[in-house]
Amino acid sequence: MMAAMLFCIVAQAASAQTNKGTISPVDSDDDAPPKPVLHYYDKHGDRLEQPVLYLAELDTVKSVRPSSPYPLFNGVTIGVNFIDAIMKIGGQKHQSYDVSASVSLHNWFFPIVEAGIGWGDHTDNNDIYKYKAKPSFYAKAGINYNFLYKSNPDYMAYIGLRFGISHHSWDITDIKEGSDMAQEAGALELLGQSCLSVYGARRWRA
Repeated sequence: MMAAMLFCIVAQAASAQTNKGTISPVDSDDDAPPKPVLHYYDKHGDRLEQPVLYLAELDTVKSVRPSSPYPLFNGVTIGVNFIDAIMKIGGQKHQSYDVSASVSLHNWFFPIVEAGIGWGDHTDNNDIYKYKAKPSFYAKAGINYNFLYKSNPDYMAYIGLRFGISHHSWDITDIKEGSDMAQEAGALELLGQSCLSVYGARRWRA
């Protein structure tokens, strides 16, 4: 009996010694891709709003490019020029009236077209001749560049270019006899004079 109990105790001890430090095997795959690593900070040490997988493609420091806070199409402006009607009251002898339309692109660039009609009278200071321009049509097209494109659209400081074309005609009468002009013209009046003019101009406002 005692021999049987001793054998049982020795067997249990041997079994416990055998099982000591035994780790159950786990299947592993050395070819499996690594688990993705999330990045919470950019390469400059600033915390990101959301974690990302590929930090190399993210750079929070970028070159600053000019941009406007306004949309591409930011409105249309229609203008009417009648200031010469007021100047006529003060004795101005020439007049022109025109209408214009411009489009605001980002409050930055302003393509513009203008069309109008003008005429005038002029008498030489020495009464050598009288000049009368008949009503003539003119048209202009161009663009304005607004330096304050990020500001309120009510404020502008711009420079612009215009290309214009006009067909105008005029008469010169009452040329003083014996004057240099009479000798050059060979007559005392020049009627039905006309020409086609093409011109460029620069505009600015600050």
